[in-house]
Amino acid sequence: MWKEKGLDSFDTKVETVVEKNVLVLEDDEEAIESIMSGNIWKIEVKIGDIVKAGEVLVILESMKMEVDIEATISGTVSQILFKEGDNIESGNVLVVIKKDEK
Repeated sequence: MWKEKGLDSFDTKVETVVEKNVLVLEDDEEAIESIMSGNIWKIEVKIGDIVKAGEVLVILESMKMEVDIEATISGTVSQILFKEGDNIESGNVLVVIKKDEK
């Protein structure tokens, strides 16, 4: 049975795996992370939107409570990494903002 299923031997070759969730930011970009686990209830911005620090970007739902995730800097939304309805974990990057040039 072991031979039939191919379980009687194993290959010692090691494959290099590139982690899918590695996010590389430019010098002028900042990641906005989730402060808690939950669901993305609503995304208030889209790519290309200009936002101000303190503006609500995403509304999370967790344990029947809504939690606002706000921009920590002013700039332009360059990436949105999840969609409405997605389950997320604390620390997940939700949005990337390209900082205003000053």
